[in-house]
Amino acid sequence: MRTKFVILCFVISLLGSLALAVAPTILTLTPSSGAAGTKVTLHGSYFTGATAVQYNGTNLPSFTVVSAYYITVIVPGGAVSGGSSGPITVITPGGSVVIPTNFTLDPAPTIRTFSPASGPIGQSVSITGANFTGATAVKFNGTKATFQVASDSSIIATVSSGTTSGKITLITSGGTATSATNFTIIPAPTISSVSPISGKVGTKITLHGSNLTGATSVRINSLAAASYTVVSANYITLIVPAGATTGPITVVTPGGTVTSATNYTVITAIPVPSLVSFTPLTGLIGQIVMITGNNFTGATAVKFNGTAATFNVVSATTITSPVPTGSTTGPITVTTPGGTAASATNFAVLADADTEDIFNNWNIGAVENGSPNPTTFTITRARHIVYIDTYHYFNNGVLPGTISLRHQDGTVYGPWQTIGLTGQGGVANAIWVYYPSIDIKAGSYTVLDSNPATWSNNSGSNYCGFSHIRATK
Repeated sequence: MRTKFVILCFVISLLGSLALAVAPTILTLTPSSGAAGTKVTLHGSYFTGATAVQYNGTNLPSFTVVSAYYITVIVPGGAVSGGSSGPITVITPGGSVVIPTNFTLDPAPTIRTFSPASGPIGQSVSITGANFTGATAVKFNGTKATFQVASDSSIIATVSSGTTSGKITLITSGGTATSATNFTIIPAPTISSVSPISGKVGTKITLHGSNLTGATSVRINSLAAASYTVVSANYITLIVPAGATTGPITVVTPGGTVTSATNYTVITAIPVPSLVSFTPLTGLIGQIVMITGNNFTGATAVKFNGTAATFNVVSATTITSPVPTGSTTGPITVTTPGGTAASATNFAVLADADTEDIFNNWNIGAVENGSPNPTTFTITRARHIVYIDTYHYFNNGVLPGTISLRHQDGTVYGPWQTIGLTGQGGVANAIWVYYPSIDIKAGSYTVLDSNPATWSNNSGSNYCGFSHIRATK
């Protein structure tokens, strides 16, 4: 009787065990792909008592039965045999079950090389390796960079602002790859001062700043320096090249380009003047002398044998100047910022004793305008005239005009543009004067004035316009 009872209990226990050992089921896995180390959750039923979880037929080293309805596993790195994807199997006392969809193992990226090994902010860097597809980030020493996936084995990244030297990391769904060596940031150059701030061609300039090592170009207003020397990371010396113009100084280094905050002023060399000739060669005080030469622009002084004269710079090659009061025979000099030029020959100053009147019908009587009779004179021999004038007392503000001499045969000397001198009673431009320094032949002459309507005359001049002519003796 006792034996039958024991057998009955065993059968009931066995049936109970069989009833409890129900085969497991798997409905989903989350996520369905990932890198080594990814935590995967299996959703299903009857997981209690699970004895193994396999990936691609290989037991996973660890798993956690959270409840009868789900299990979590960690995808191991490098420990799973088979391809990049495969089935997951759960084994329990009730049996085994294979998930309907495979888990895909994303391959881990690797960085083999990068080029260049150093560069400034903004540098493009070519990174080569494997499994770059789907990359989500590239960093230089932890600072994110912009990048473009060229292929599964190539990425082009740009070093962003604020980056410092360090390893390159690349992140994909398969994991993170780190370069074996550092990318070195080449710091941008700076210019803190320029000394001197101006100078002529050939001047030596010193630039003070930082990160100037390896400079490949130094320019003044875009023109390459004649030469330059990188003395240290903190300063460079250079020579102002021929043809340089005022502008900023630019330095190019592997770390970038820097431009000085202020311009360097190039001082243009001022050419030395030269005095080639002058005309006339002789003259009275007040004689207008035309001086010809080169580089007269900016003239500051004209002197006749050391006596300063007033002058007019007509052009870079011509100056006109009246012989100053008190001057004596000697060379003429012209001074400009470029130097002083002296004539090779003397200008001969004529004294009154060296000249004589050949015609003069001036008198002190009251005058009137509009000479009805021509002003004429006769010389019996050729003369060298050095002075001629006409008088315009009631000129009504008319500016000085011209004077000419017409010979009896029709030959005309002139017309000569006169200058105006103050007449009696302070009348401006009353006396029209010219210093001809010209030879005229013997014969009878008529004096021609460009404004006969204001030419003064009176009965003492036989109503001929006033004129005064002097010649050398």
